[in-house]
Parts: sequence; structure tokens; C-alpha cells
Amino acid sequence: MCFGRKRYSLAPPPVHPDFCSDPDAGCCPGGFARVDQLPGGEKSPGAGSSQAEVQVIFTGYLQGEELAAVYASSDVFVFPSTTETFGNVVLEAMAAGLPVAAAAAGSVKNLVVDGYNGFACRPRNAADLAAASLKLAADLPLRQKMARQARQYACERSWESLLPALLDSYREIAGLAGKLKRAG
Repeated sequence: MCFGRKRYSLAPPPVHPDFCSDPDAGCCPGGFARVDQLPGGEKSPGAGSSQAEVQVIFTGYLQGEELAAVYASSDVFVFPSTTETFGNVVLEAMAAGLPVAAAAAGSVKNLVVDGYNGFACRPRNAADLAAASLKLAADLPLRQKMARQARQYACERSWESLLPALLDSYREIAGLAGKLKRAG
């Protein structure tokens, strides 16, 4: 789920070329809500304050320009999944400059640096996720700082930067396997 101050329209704005290398990849399942309508969120003139007034748009699967429009209209990316294998949607949200509140499970726990580019919440703990989301909604300077850091973090991720560590892991595992064979 994404939430933001701006209204999301199903007529998306043009995709910024820096959004990601493959604008057709990914999805933003779930919903979209406005920060100024969340309890404790920033208030814009005339914005309601009760939880009953929160408007959530459940978009379902999005891709390409529609997905980019949701990211561009958002302030925070909330990701409760505990079964995400690669965390691509989290990295895409960070690339779009969104701080993340997410369950620290699967590969997401390797992407969300708690307190730096978002909040890593206990898996299957709705209270943690809600508290992190509301903290980001209520604290503009924190949200802006984490947004910059999320973007920077995502931009530093590339095959060139990740492949050497992956190969080192494979070499280490292969070495251990060889030692186990000789010992057995």
C-alpha cells in the first residue's frame, strides 16, 4: 500500500526517466490513501481528521505508467508481505524516493535499513506496521530524510555492486561443501 498527499488519478502523468530502468516491471498491489487523511498525518486546509474520512483506493495489480503514477503520488510505501522472495517492489518504491514501512521478512529484511530508509517491522505485527506508517505520515522532516536515503540506497543497488558479494558467497559455500566431502 502506498499513501501520499496528492490525489492519484487513473490518468497517470508522464514517467520520469529516472524512475527505474524497466518502467513496465513491478506492481503496487493493495491500496492508496492520502497522508493528510490518516490519523496524525499532515493536514492540508480543509482536510478531515477522523479515521472514518480516510479514502483508500484499492488499485489491484499495476504496472508501467500507472504504477509510476502511484509511486509519484505517494509519500510512503507500506509493505506487510512476509513471503516476498526478492523485494523488487520495495526496491522500486525506494527508487521512486519513498521511505518504506515493511515486515522484516524474506529479502525485505535485507533492503530496509531500520531508521535509515524506512522502518523494519516485526512480521505479522499490524501494530508495528501501523505505528511506523503513522510516524512517517506525521513527521515530514523524518519522511523527507528517509525518502532521500531510500532513493540513494536504491540507486546504489546494481548487478555490478551485488554480483561480487554473491560470487563470494558461492565460493564460500563451495569451499565448505568441499571440506565436508573430504571430512566424510
